[in-house]
Amino acid sequence: MNKIMNYMTYVCNLCMEYTRVNCKFPVVTGPNFLVHNFLNVFDTFVIEWGTEEIKSLPGNAEEICTNAIVFAAIWGIGG
Repeated sequence: MNKIMNYMTYVCNLCMEYTRVNCKFPVVTGPNFLVHNFLNVFDTFVIEWGTEEIKSLPGNAEEICTNAIVFAAIWGIGG
């Protein structure tokens, strides 16, 4: 899980710096709001893993998380 956390931190920091330098928002938007959106989008992919019905993580959980991070960065921050 540390690998996923480090990847999320790297992507968020990179996207925050990019949006700060290169983007203009019609409504003032802070980095906390963008990261919150990022995490909400990411959660849609992994929320079911926290339920009592699922006893173990899928075998390709790391791959799913990596793909979900990329998707969440595009739509949660870039969207």
